[in-house]
Amino acid sequence: MTTLRVCFVGDSLLLGTGDDDFLGWPGRVMQREREAGHELTMYNLGIRGDTSSMIASRWRAECEARLPAENWCALVFSFGCNDMAMDDGQLRITVEESVATARQMMAEAKAWLPTLWIGPMPVNDDDMPFS
Repeated sequence: MTTLRVCFVGDSLLLGTGDDDFLGWPGRVMQREREAGHELTMYNLGIRGDTSSMIASRWRAECEARLPAENWCALVFSFGCNDMAMDDGQLRITVEESVATARQMMAEAKAWLPTLWIGPMPVNDDDMPFS
C-alpha cells in the first residue's frame, strides 16, 4: 500500500485553535481515513492569525520540505477568515487582494500536486464584517 502524504496549509481554523484534543478538523479527517485502512502521513501547517498573503509567502517551501517527489502527495488549503478580520476599522486584507492571492496560490498548487481548497469557513464573530 502506498502512503499518501498530505499537507494541510492555512490558519487557526485549520490548526484547531481551541480544540481540546489538539487535532483540528484535519486531524479528525485523517483519523477516520486511517480507521478506514488508508495509509497516511499528515502535516498540519496552520498558523493562528495568518492571512492569505502570509500563507502565500510560506506554503511552497513548507510543503516541499515534507513532500518528496517520489511519494504520493496532496495539498489541502483552508484560509480566508483572517483576511476579513477588522484591524483598526480596516480589513486586514482587501477583498481584491485576498481573491488575487487565493487565485495565484491555487493555480501554483494545482500545477504541482492534487489540490483542494476548503473555505473560507463561516464564523460568528462581530469583528468580521462578512460573518
